[in-house]
Amino acid sequence: QDDTALRPCLELETMQQSAPQPKLPQAITRLAALRAALPALRRGAYRQLSVAHEQLAFARFTDSQYVVVLLNASSQPADFDIQLPLDASHALDRLNPGEEFPIQNNRLRVGAVDAHWGRVLIIE
Repeated sequence: QDDTALRPCLELETMQQSAPQPKLPQAITRLAALRAALPALRRGAYRQLSVAHEQLAFARFTDSQYVVVLLNASSQPADFDIQLPLDASHALDRLNPGEEFPIQNNRLRVGAVDAHWGRVLIIE
């Protein structure tokens, strides 16, 4: 028997152009690179910082690195106001390069995390 019908020809370029989430492979690549670059994301302890209906904030940390991850599952941008359990002066966004946020009185305030996106913040 011939099984050609079970193995159709795949036009990868056409599939990539018409994919429902065409930016997903690039996003996964960026996230994987961050995980490889940041030891706290690979083997750090976990601390939940904030949970809301469509937002989540958590920390992963080692003795030498503290990373805060902000996730926004909403279809609208979301603001985060997080109490941190350590003294620090600022947070540097590694997922969205060039963005930095001050930390005052152990509070991290981040405005407008894009819809269906997040931030990976190195706390310094």
